[in-house]
Amino acid sequence: MRRRAGDAIEIARTRRRVAVAALGLLAIGLLALIATVALFRSQRGAQSALETRYASRAALAAAAAGTYAEQLMDGEIQAATANLSGPVDQFGTVVSTFGFTNAVLLDARGRVLAVQPPNRALLGQDIADRYPHLTGAEGGRRAVSPIVPAAADGQPVVGFAVPFQTPSGRRVFSGAYTIRSTPLTDYLRTMVNLPTSRFLLIDDAGLVLATTHRGGPATKLSEVEPALAEAYRHASSGRYDDQFFASSRVDGTPWTVITAVSQDALLAPVRGNGQNLAWGILAALIAMALLAWFLVRRLAVDHGRLQDAYRRLDRLARVDPLTGVQNRRAIGDLLADGQRAAADGATPLSVLMIDVDHFKRINDTFGHVAGDQALIAVAERLQGGLREEDVLGRWGGEEFLVVLPNADQGAATMAAERLRESVRVTPVSVGTGGDEIDVSVSIGIASGVGITPEVLVHTADRALYAAKAAGRDRIHALSPLPAVR
Repeated sequence: MRRRAGDAIEIARTRRRVAVAALGLLAIGLLALIATVALFRSQRGAQSALETRYASRAALAAAAAGTYAEQLMDGEIQAATANLSGPVDQFGTVVSTFGFTNAVLLDARGRVLAVQPPNRALLGQDIADRYPHLTGAEGGRRAVSPIVPAAADGQPVVGFAVPFQTPSGRRVFSGAYTIRSTPLTDYLRTMVNLPTSRFLLIDDAGLVLATTHRGGPATKLSEVEPALAEAYRHASSGRYDDQFFASSRVDGTPWTVITAVSQDALLAPVRGNGQNLAWGILAALIAMALLAWFLVRRLAVDHGRLQDAYRRLDRLARVDPLTGVQNRRAIGDLLADGQRAAADGATPLSVLMIDVDHFKRINDTFGHVAGDQALIAVAERLQGGLREEDVLGRWGGEEFLVVLPNADQGAATMAAERLRESVRVTPVSVGTGGDEIDVSVSIGIASGVGITPEVLVHTADRALYAAKAAGRDRIHALSPLPAVR
């Protein structure tokens, strides 16, 4: 009886296990069936989603092209304001800095002040009315051109015109690339990642500025791809022949990005026999989930490393590699920040311009390595004589600049004398033979409230010159400075 009872219990357990397994297999089968049916039903939706996703590339490319144009024109304004507000002798340098193949500089009345390539016949002529983008810039707004003939040599170019203010009124600087050399072509090539995909950048006249496919720039879209041109004439996106295309306007320009791809390449992810196997789909989803987890984890690690690298690069970009103090760029930024803070609080701000006396003599007598050792020692002694809020930077060569927040001329003079004495009091060991040399510095002082950084530095430099002219190893202050209006 006990055996039969045990056998019955074991049979019941076996049946339960079989039932659970059967239910599991049924559930898996149902899931596979549901996944397969859902796959077929969603195929059309997936195709539509792929088309929408592909169309978004045109929007992304257009946004990036617009950003490229905006950043380029921002740089043009900065360079033109800094170098072309007066005499135009820096025109060629500015043009070559941007890599422009053609450029013009116009005065407030639209007359040519300078042109690249050089064309003396154009100087003094009013050419703004010939080019809508120059007319727009004459009116005070930045403008990008369609394909136009260059003023100097007639080559097809695309121009970027910006207005900027000068003491003699508004000027216009327009730089241009010939269509065959525009950087936009290389940019568009980076957007292509399907075998038959291609991008084109056209202007409002249908001329091709840049292309990743057959044909060349400065030709009409209808000549490069007639079928695409006809489809684009009727809609901004859609299917034609065996292709799919999408277009997107580039804001602030007369340009449009068009992208096209074969249907086979576009829909390859949702075609094929493997889609009918639900387990294959589930396995792929699991694999993708694991891959996504791995990539996210890897991305987090790489992001942390990238942040560390950025911090190291930022420090290298702002620290003088020889002395370890701030470099000219960093000290200039800190000076500007200190001036704004001082102006907001109506507090004084002082700067010290410091020069190592007879530095050339040190290099000539003991060698450049000794000169470097002397600069390092001077920087260490100067840093040791400053307050926590003061900032020391290497201005260039043997010159240092100190920014003294909330310090009037009296406080700055005391600080300068303290620094001068800290450098002079002990000889500096240089070279490998134990040579010791006396090193001294001359210091120029400038102080004021609401004074621009440029005026402060210029005044301190004049004061430094006076200190060196008076015999070196001394300080000199110039004041008062004129107030900024």
